[in-house]
Amino acid sequence: MQLKGNFYKCGDKTPEPHFISWNPIDIEEPNFHRPDYFGSIVLE
Repeated sequence: MQLKGNFYKCGDKTPEPHFISWNPIDIEEPNFHRPDYFGSIVLE
């Protein structure tokens, strides 16, 4: 089975705001719900 998705961590309400994702999101404002930046997740 193959799925599409992304994993992310938002620290937007921390003293030093930060964002990280498994697949790069190449836009100025982070938007973790854009399928064009999802990666393949393979379940075996």
